[in-house]
Amino acid sequence: MPCYNVKPSEILYSQVSIANKFKNGRLIGEVLDDILDGSLSVQDIPMIQVKLIDGKYVSADNRRLWILKELERLHQIVRVEVRTTRRIDRRKSARTASVKIRGGGPGGKSADVELKYGSMSVKDLPMIKIKFIDDKYVSADNRQLWILKELERFGHLEQTEVIMKQIDPKKSARTDHVKIRGGGPGGRSTDFKQYDCQVMIMEE
Repeated sequence: MPCYNVKPSEILYSQVSIANKFKNGRLIGEVLDDILDGSLSVQDIPMIQVKLIDGKYVSADNRRLWILKELERLHQIVRVEVRTTRRIDRRKSARTASVKIRGGGPGGKSADVELKYGSMSVKDLPMIKIKFIDDKYVSADNRQLWILKELERFGHLEQTEVIMKQIDPKKSARTDHVKIRGGGPGGRSTDFKQYDCQVMIMEE
């Protein structure tokens, strides 16, 4: 089958969640670390297979794709060679640009949220205040919400308690993603993508 050079960010996952380990027991975050410190090269990772569906590349190898996307995010690669395939396991029917990681996060040091927050608990964060507007929960505490969304993305959080409160009228946006001023969030555990966070209402 033909091969192409593609940006990892242009490839979709075919699953909504992936295991945090390969079949040999290695954590995907540890493999990422090995590439970043030079113990492995990108060429040591078997080439992923993709299928062109509705004009989009869809991966058959989602854990490896996660590593490649992280390497692109960390500016270690721009494009990667992929091999096309005529079929993907029918159980892999998702078409998504983001993925959740099962098993407690990816592990390793370069992508693991515990590196940044290991000395804290989620309970150490002040409970965020929200208001129910047009059938949507809207946060009054957007920086804390950003942290919670990142924790959910890494598989460390499923729900969080919140308080119903009024929102400052200056905070009039209604969006499921946010731009970060000042040059990005800092740290090594985060990127700039935002994901919906399921909240559990706690009346004050």
